[in-house]
Amino acid sequence: MTTNIRSYTFSPIALRKKRQQLEMAYQNSDGALLKSLSISELPLLLEKIRALPTDYQTLEPFAQSLSSLEIRLLASMFPYADEQDTTIQNITNIIITRYTREIGRMSWRAFQQHCNHPSLIQLLKHAFEHETKSFLGLDSLARTQLQAAFQTKEPLVPLAYFLTHSNQKAQTTLRRWMIQDSSALQHRLIYQMLSQSIHQNTILDREDESTIVDYLETFSPTEYQECIEKYLVQRDITTFHRPLLQQAAEKLGDPRSDEKPWEFLLPDKVLEIKKYLNRIQMMDFFGEDHNSERFCYWENHVQDIKKLIVYENYHKKPLVLIMYFDQFVVVEFSNTGHAAHFYHKNGFEQIIVPKIRSSRGHKIKTTNLFLLKDKRPVAKRKQLYINSLAHMSSWQERCMEYMSHYQQENWTFTHTNENG
Repeated sequence: MTTNIRSYTFSPIALRKKRQQLEMAYQNSDGALLKSLSISELPLLLEKIRALPTDYQTLEPFAQSLSSLEIRLLASMFPYADEQDTTIQNITNIIITRYTREIGRMSWRAFQQHCNHPSLIQLLKHAFEHETKSFLGLDSLARTQLQAAFQTKEPLVPLAYFLTHSNQKAQTTLRRWMIQDSSALQHRLIYQMLSQSIHQNTILDREDESTIVDYLETFSPTEYQECIEKYLVQRDITTFHRPLLQQAAEKLGDPRSDEKPWEFLLPDKVLEIKKYLNRIQMMDFFGEDHNSERFCYWENHVQDIKKLIVYENYHKKPLVLIMYFDQFVVVEFSNTGHAAHFYHKNGFEQIIVPKIRSSRGHKIKTTNLFLLKDKRPVAKRKQLYINSLAHMSSWQERCMEYMSHYQQENWTFTHTNENG
């Protein structure tokens, strides 16, 4: 006869729940104990280690004589900034002699904040050589990469290489390596990646622009300048990324106002950056035009614009765009239905600007817009008004003709003035 016996499995749900509760309750007890021992026990232990020679025959029996708690105490106190190199090396050799997986995890946590410490590198080299595949909960690729990195004297170099050439975003790779957010190790690897490759399309396409801006925001002034210089030198006005240029203008100052913070670049590159900033300011100003005709036209002249100013009302709504060329000024209004007005630069600066200038910067009341439509050819013995151009059919061709003559200072060339 065949007897069917039902299978039986037991899952200790209540016991597992109790274990989790106990782990939560006492998760910081070990750290508190080690901190207490670092005050009461560590000084005496370090005194003994300082007196030891560096040979293995002496260190090995000393290491074996220590309790597990003393070994953990030594491992928890890196980097021992006030100790001599020989003492630190003795501590390292003692810990390696009594290595456990817990020591490996403690070393990895310490390495997050002290990523250039040679003893921590030595400890982790030992850990990756002797640990099983489950160490740190790494996947197979992450383990292979970390193991390879810690076979070198400077593991950050291959890690930065892996990070740069990965098909995954940097943040994904760092998490696979179990690297903590906002740690010194994360910062250093991101910095090395960007300082080498921020100009490359592979990095710029893989990481979204806002992420790169966020990374750059955490850099020191020296680190930031090094990275942004590489980016700007290797690219040009046609391949700049708007968020990066806007951030640079905020952190270093607008070069159109003050070039001094930008002296690390050649003058031609600074001029290129100014033109790019003019272009995006112009794009924003004409953004309400449904067909962007005016932006498309004036964008062709961005190379010749010496200065560009946007006047806003007190609600920060742009009202007026003033484009300065060599010897003349063009005034455009944000709302359609207004003509563009051409003025002599010197007359405009001396007659009109003082009337519209505000103590609050580039602000102007809507009721004062008429001041920018002054059609007096001469005022206070200064040449002022040149011409106006309504944005009607084929206005681009007429404007091109005006610009060609005015750039040659041929002020006598004018069609019949247009309303606006």
